[in-house]
Amino acid sequence: MLDEGLGILINGYTAKRSTSRTAQWESTVPYRVLWENSDSLLLVYGKRGKENGQLITFTSPEQYWVHVGRYVEFFRKQ
Repeated sequence: MLDEGLGILINGYTAKRSTSRTAQWESTVPYRVLWENSDSLLLVYGKRGKENGQLITFTSPEQYWVHVGRYVEFFRKQ
């Protein structure tokens, strides 16, 4: 049984901004690509001095996953 607290998270990217949203909230932050190879990239979010990194690994052109703490979350293109 799924936890009722779980929902749909939608991530969107433009050339310089990342937007994440659910039914309850939305957040847009600047990002930059720090490193990339053929199947993954490291994004750095936020303003300088308060940045966080996120490794994104592509499993196909339609799907990617990210580490979230001890867990991995999968996303697919819509």
